[in-house]
Amino acid sequence: MKILGICLLVVTAVFLFGCRTVSYESYFTDEYLYARWLPIPIDSNTSRGQIVEKLGDPSKIYENGRIAVYRAIVHEWKNGMNDKQYATWSAAKNFPAGMIEKWRFEHLDAEGALLVVTPEHEAKYQKEIIASVLEFHLILVYGNEGVVLRHGLVRRQP
Repeated sequence: MKILGICLLVVTAVFLFGCRTVSYESYFTDEYLYARWLPIPIDSNTSRGQIVEKLGDPSKIYENGRIAVYRAIVHEWKNGMNDKQYATWSAAKNFPAGMIEKWRFEHLDAEGALLVVTPEHEAKYQKEIIASVLEFHLILVYGNEGVVLRHGLVRRQP
């Protein structure tokens, strides 16, 4: 166990000193998140069905379905994550003030897949959720006709 701790410390130190870091907001802007991983909810034009077709069921619903919240992460482990990967990525994730190495963002951009976190996914993809560096909530407010009235994107610091 001590060897693993030392290895993680060395890996973290290498990342801190050997790579250029960037912030979440500067690399993955809201506009980019919409273009790359989300359907573009156009207020007064996008139906609930179109959203569900693209994202699946929401993570939470409020006010009898009038408000839908999608908790989403972008992760790069399409075939799941083993314990060794989890230890490495979790250690590398903990940079101060939302900063992380640029190469990880580039890898995430190239290999990343969107996962909407539901209770089923939370149990199945626990390691991927914890190790992720990009998490946000898409909040949709629907009108009586089932069409998006307003939407917003809230970033979460995972």
